Amino acid sequence: MHLGFEIAFLATSFFGSCLSRSTGSPLCNITLTQMTTFMTGSNRSLNFGLAKQEISNGIQVTVGNPNPATYKGLLLWTNIGSFAAPPTDSGFRYVNFTKCPASVTHANAVLKTNPANFVWIPPPTTSNYTVEFRAVVVYNRTNWQFLDPLVTNFTIPTVVNQPQPQPTPTPSPSAGISISPSYAKMLMCILFVVAINGI
Repeated sequence: MHLGFEIAFLATSFFGSCLSRSTGSPLCNITLTQMTTFMTGSNRSLNFGLAKQEISNGIQVTVGNPNPATYKGLLLWTNIGSFAAPPTDSGFRYVNFTKCPASVTHANAVLKTNPANFVWIPPPTTSNYTVEFRAVVVYNRTNWQFLDPLVTNFTIPTVVNQPQPQPTPTPSPSAGISISPSYAKMLMCILFVVAINGI
């Protein structure tokens, strides 16, 4: 009984502190069940949501709120691809690029203003993807929101190779002019007459 209590306490401390810790989450993703079980409080609407805009190199994902709300913690992840590295002064970082390049979290305990924008980069292949973005925003251990997922289809444009203009062949300077033998004989006769008569 004592051991079971210690295990439950450690699990609660670990998961409960993951998203409220000042240096960000060590987890690549988390479920609503885990959040509800191990965090103090419960999932509530803080009016945050996910939005997207397709850009030249992927999708810009926005974590925003229509109100001037602030928060401390964030975990944003997706099922495929990766996120571009957040700027060092943005207050966000990769969770662990080697382990999960498609997850970003907060880097410090400074209050974050909204909106926060992140760039999702598709895998380096030409294909059609169903991308699912998920996020949880944390103000403190008792005030947090598990955001509704944002699901979208993304097709990497296929680059069509345009035919390259072919250079016009030029005759080789060393190539001779081909003429028929009869024409050559007539030409020689004309040159002979011209030479004899001095024309």
